[in-house]
Amino acid sequence: MRAHLQKMEPLLCLDSDEVRMIGIWGPSGIGKTTIARVAYNKLSTSFQLSVFMESIEANYSRPCSDDYSAKLHLQQLFMSQITNQNDIKISHLGVVNDRLKDKKVLVVLDGVDQSVQLDAMAKETWWFGPGSRIIITTQNRKLFRTHGINHIYKASRKFIGINFDFSTKNVKEKFNISERAFQGMTNLRFLKFQGGNNTVDLPCGLEYMSQNLRLLQWSYFPMTCLPPIFNSEFLVEIKLSYSKLEKLWEGIKPLPNLKWMDLSSSKNLKELPDLSTATNLLELDLGDCSSLVKLPSTIGYTKNLQQLDLCGCSSLISLPSFIGTSTNLQILNLGVCSSLGELPSFDNNFISLSGLDLSRLSSLVELPSFDGNFINLRTLNLSGLLNLVELPSFVGNFSNLKELDLSRLSSLVELPSFVGNAMNLEILNLNYCSSLVKLPFSIGNLQKLQYLILNGCSKLEFLPTDINLESLYELDLTNCFLLKFFPEISTSLTYLKLKGTAIEEVPSSIKSWSRFTYLSMTYSVKLKECPHAFHVIKELHVDDKEIQELPPWVNEFSRLELLMLNRCKKLVSIPQIPDSLTYIVAEDCESLERLDCSFQNPYISSLNFAKCFKLNQAARDLIIRTRTSEYAVLPGGEVPSYFTHRAARGSLTINLNEKHLPTSMRFKACILLVNENENDTRSNVTVTCKNSRMRLYDNFTEHLYIFEVGMDVTSSIGLFPTLTEHLYIFELEMDVTSSELVFEFKVRQNDWVIGQCNWKIGQCGVIQLSEVP
Repeated sequence: MRAHLQKMEPLLCLDSDEVRMIGIWGPSGIGKTTIARVAYNKLSTSFQLSVFMESIEANYSRPCSDDYSAKLHLQQLFMSQITNQNDIKISHLGVVNDRLKDKKVLVVLDGVDQSVQLDAMAKETWWFGPGSRIIITTQNRKLFRTHGINHIYKASRKFIGINFDFSTKNVKEKFNISERAFQGMTNLRFLKFQGGNNTVDLPCGLEYMSQNLRLLQWSYFPMTCLPPIFNSEFLVEIKLSYSKLEKLWEGIKPLPNLKWMDLSSSKNLKELPDLSTATNLLELDLGDCSSLVKLPSTIGYTKNLQQLDLCGCSSLISLPSFIGTSTNLQILNLGVCSSLGELPSFDNNFISLSGLDLSRLSSLVELPSFDGNFINLRTLNLSGLLNLVELPSFVGNFSNLKELDLSRLSSLVELPSFVGNAMNLEILNLNYCSSLVKLPFSIGNLQKLQYLILNGCSKLEFLPTDINLESLYELDLTNCFLLKFFPEISTSLTYLKLKGTAIEEVPSSIKSWSRFTYLSMTYSVKLKECPHAFHVIKELHVDDKEIQELPPWVNEFSRLELLMLNRCKKLVSIPQIPDSLTYIVAEDCESLERLDCSFQNPYISSLNFAKCFKLNQAARDLIIRTRTSEYAVLPGGEVPSYFTHRAARGSLTINLNEKHLPTSMRFKACILLVNENENDTRSNVTVTCKNSRMRLYDNFTEHLYIFEVGMDVTSSIGLFPTLTEHLYIFELEMDVTSSELVFEFKVRQNDWVIGQCNWKIGQCGVIQLSEVP
């Protein structure tokens, strides 16, 4: 297609202000409409008005008995479409010239087969403004000669591939494709449509696809079924993700060459056709096909199948028994198949399996035994099997297993014995195994283990002693509430997370841990006796409800990055704290009045003093004036006077000195939120700024606000928690393109949240920080 457009460039002569008519000529099915459509999509934004009149020979046939009435009717349709005014009325044939003589327009008249059509809509070049281009497609070259059209492109080459790519463009217009768009393209082998939802539509369906297709890729395919005239014999790949398909086709079709089929996220897909002829199928992706109830029961398509993805098929009730005989299967993903109540046995037939995901099968009560040879298995995910009564026997060979996820298995009291023999294991995830009491001594065999995650194992009391996991990089024991003794299971640790444990002291032996650089701890007065740990404590979590002030020795934590003061209700002041801090969270410290400190780190990210209603003015001023790369939050009922430009609601304008306009300016902004429904706490803030571009540094949490120019998203940051009677303060940088900067602060909830957003901007303010000449 690119070659066609390159050949048309001299004919279009876009740099010229002359009005040009360009003809595209060729027999039916040669691709004239496709060439014209691609040219239109590429060029239309450069014209004041544009219109694509498709299939004129079929859609605009003569409805009247005389030529004048026919022309009047066609001209009215033409003017209605190019001006986007459905109720337009014209009384004479001079309206096109009257309305468009000063407009630069792009007109495509597709499928012209009668002179009267050109006479009505584009008889003369002087009807249109300078720089206009009129493209006409026809099978009848005599029409060009009759109308004096000399710039003609002959579409003589048969198409073998078409690629419509809307994915990298901000496409707002929906493109309607004729039901006969591909009729006659008998040599078409590759057809690709890439783009967002609702970009392309087939209002009258699709009557025909090439009988020689090898590749069919169409994201968001808009039909419920492929066209009836569809030859599958040569197909190698079908990729119809996010489609509206309910089924592919009726009956059995030959699929001897099919290797890849992707129907993922086709939410309405209820069934698959008979795939018994797809004996060379390698990959089948049905992820998130939430209406799919069953797979084809005919054997054949699993003979050479290597990857089967059924993740998120929440209506799938059972699997065909022959899935268990798929000896070539390498990846099997059944995660979140929440209605699946039974699985095939895992025996020697799965010798090629390298990845198995059985996570979050909420209807599954019992797992089949793992008795086969799993010599090639690298990843095994059994997380979130909430109704599983007990784990089955694991007597197979798991010697090459690298990643094992047993998280959120509430019935897991002890690890399966095979874990101690998985000598190549690198990641072991036991998050929220709430019944797990201890780890076996055999875990010391895992000398390649790098990550051991035990977050939320609330009954875990003991870890093995006298072992040294030589490769262990991170050990996470967060919220293992009963754990009292410091874990000494590896001298190779880099990260150790002990927040929420009963561990109060750090042994001096850590001085010999050469790689140890990151320790998160819960505050204890006994830490004062552990100065050897001061340089590795990066996170300090204080949840002492009785503490009134932090001791001064906390300032000696020279590498502290996060200070979390969790609802310290009696805390009155914060002393001088380490300059290394980047995050300070003091949320709901209701007695906090003073900040006897300064924030010296120029790279501080976030200051959260939400619900600290007793802060004195000095503390408030310090928070407001401190520069952050993300945001600061503190109580407040109105935007402070520190912000020199203020306004009610979410909009304000700054007029700049026209004689000295910098290229960009940096501002500190402040917003105050109001909630029109007290039950609505799910929102995020979108900030737009006309004629400018804004930049921020990082994201924070899942609550996002997005900086936009028009509809083009450029960066995002988060505001959390979302509260009324609070000030949110952040910095933004904008390119200056005019003497007027318009700030429009808006609130928008996350796209995946259902329901109306009731959060609004109550007040806003900005102050200029700097400018770049």
